[in-house]
Amino acid sequence: MSKDSLDIHIFLHSQDQSGVMQQLTAIKSTLGEFKMTLDDLVTKVTAENTVIDSAVTLLSTIKAELDAAIASGDPAKVQAVADLIDAGQKKLADAVVANTPAAP
Repeated sequence: MSKDSLDIHIFLHSQDQSGVMQQLTAIKSTLGEFKMTLDDLVTKVTAENTVIDSAVTLLSTIKAELDAAIASGDPAKVQAVADLIDAGQKKLADAVVANTPAAP
């Protein structure tokens, strides 16, 4: 059995199996819904990790630019990086608000 499969083996020893079959059908349906829910969760977590990775890259880049601007001793370069930080901060804050679901 692979990690992505689930095998259920049931042996029935009864003359009237209609009730059991109805329950097995209900279980099968529930398992299918559960799998779809897990698949959706994996998709959402993958997308979230992509966003996190992008934010980390952005912050690392800005830090490198700030370090270079400070090292240059040029106040205009430092101000330019500060402006980039302000713009990035607003963009990130807006994205968080736009993509945060309302509380139930």
